[in-house]
Amino acid sequence: MEQRFPWPVPDSRMRITVGGINEDGSVRMIEYSDMHRIVEGMDVPPGAPEAAASVLTTARELMRMSFYRWEFMVVSVCWSLFAVETALRERLSAPKKTFDQLIKLAVDQGVLSANMGDRLHAGRTIRNQVAHGESAHSAYTLGMAIPMLQASFDVIGLLYPFGSDNSTSQQSSGDIRANDQ
Repeated sequence: MEQRFPWPVPDSRMRITVGGINEDGSVRMIEYSDMHRIVEGMDVPPGAPEAAASVLTTARELMRMSFYRWEFMVVSVCWSLFAVETALRERLSAPKKTFDQLIKLAVDQGVLSANMGDRLHAGRTIRNQVAHGESAHSAYTLGMAIPMLQASFDVIGLLYPFGSDNSTSQQSSGDIRANDQ
């Protein structure tokens, strides 16, 4: 017998999340349409390598889908860090280096500032804890997850500020933001 899953319903924790203020000054609870606004402006840099662009797009979409499953916020942040690692690996032409080594190399070469390197090391630590089951049960709030996700977009934007030979269009990298508004 085929198992049928119900249509997605908002995660119960979203029911206590403020989405805005109504014209009369009353609090409005978050709606799925607010998730589009939350990730607005998180566009994949046009010069990003295709693999990193695809993973980063997935991270952004997971954030939107966290309306239906709260834990997707953690997955989104981790996925965005995979995108940063992929982008660093290509930018530094260092296919065999670990994320830790890539961050150190990027700072040493002046590709990233020491401050950004410190921030990435913090993100790497969080990602590793989740990936190795030490904190896979974690749940972030939007206020925690959104800045972390945005930081990954920012880092990849720093690594690939302009179009390059390995760039792809956003549509070909799976970026559908323009189509779902």
